[in-house]
Amino acid sequence: MKHVFLVNPAAGQKKAPLELVPEIQRVCTEAEVNFDIHLTRSAADIVEFTASQAASGAHIRFYACGGDGTLNHALCGLVGYPNAELAYVPYGTGNDFSRNFENEPVFRNIQKQLAGTPQALDVIRAGDMYSINMINIGVDCDVVAEAAKLKESPLLKGSLAYAVGAVKVLARGKTYRMRIEFDDGEVVDEELFLIGVANGSYCGGGFRSAPHASLADGAIDVCIIRPVRGIEVIRLLAAYRKGTHLANPRFAPHIVFKTCTHLSIEAREPVNVSIDGEITSFDRMTCDVLPGAVQFSVPEGACRTNA
Repeated sequence: MKHVFLVNPAAGQKKAPLELVPEIQRVCTEAEVNFDIHLTRSAADIVEFTASQAASGAHIRFYACGGDGTLNHALCGLVGYPNAELAYVPYGTGNDFSRNFENEPVFRNIQKQLAGTPQALDVIRAGDMYSINMINIGVDCDVVAEAAKLKESPLLKGSLAYAVGAVKVLARGKTYRMRIEFDDGEVVDEELFLIGVANGSYCGGGFRSAPHASLADGAIDVCIIRPVRGIEVIRLLAAYRKGTHLANPRFAPHIVFKTCTHLSIEAREPVNVSIDGEITSFDRMTCDVLPGAVQFSVPEGACRTNA
């Protein structure tokens, strides 16, 4: 098997992924494995490079070294190639995908990564894009977009950028007119605060917005939150971060929670959507779960939280 490390120099705190290169070289050389390091240039470069390598038919494990966006772009390049495995070395701003695993620090250990074991994980297909973790629409997405601006400041990094971004977005009090139709025929058509379409549990730098989501259950968890005002916004946000919002009857009137395998979403006007932390826009989207669509290498010593 060949080990290909996709190192994103622009991820996280800029220098961090590049500082990983000597460690990759040392560990892989000592382990006498076949490896290559590719310094990525753009999102398109990651997708195209990964797809071209996977198309060779060789058994390759791709290590996305960067943030959740780097992981997403690698995923988009290798979906459909059973010979390819995906791994994640988190050096981004939010690093939400690795939060779905216990003993998360081993994700940054290259020796543990080389000893990883592939597991078949689900993927969400959203139009012509894919998500391994979560799709966020509304306030969730606006927080990600705001955090992307704030993290340019040396004083606002990681989860702090998301926290400050959340405060700024909530102060605007914006809502979004959406129509969501589920595979069982249920329809939600109203002004909404946010929608989370989840394969994994975490978004926004540690918000446990889908606490029951499993990466390998063949289902999508959907959390819809209706408009909230005043001090109740702060209370709900605190519960949303901890993952206790679904269990608290206080918030039941504000929340619609569903599991499904397919849903369609229509917006009255184009709105932003965050797919694994990458921002795009849409006015109509269909989402389907693809069970076991990617072989994800779980590093030695880690295991899924919601197995």
